[in-house]
Amino acid sequence: MECVSDPTDRERERATHRNGDQASDGGGGEPVVRSRDEAIGEPAVFEYANHERIGVAVVDAVSTVAGVDPLQLDTRLYDVIDPDALERTIRNGNADVEISFRFEAYRVSVFGDGGITVTGPAGADRS
Repeated sequence: MECVSDPTDRERERATHRNGDQASDGGGGEPVVRSRDEAIGEPAVFEYANHERIGVAVVDAVSTVAGVDPLQLDTRLYDVIDPDALERTIRNGNADVEISFRFEAYRVSVFGDGGITVTGPAGADRS
């Protein structure tokens, strides 16, 4: 994964979405995260590719922020959200679609423009 040290203008623009929580930048391609330490209190920003399964990208993003292998996560994605419904909703919506949910100790937001944010642990975010 590539580390982003200086947020883009697009990241800054989307830093605060409609309810005051923080959001992600979008795009497609390799998942991108600033750093594991920055994920506490401010979102770690990832991107998923058009051909990539969104559920897999979510698990990879959370495991990266948590610093563990995806198979070491205690919770399975399908225990908190239907991955197929997530995929259909995001893929069939427009770029403004956003779905947020708790996964492990993190708040995950998936955006129709290709962005994923992971904020946490849950006790440290502003929700």
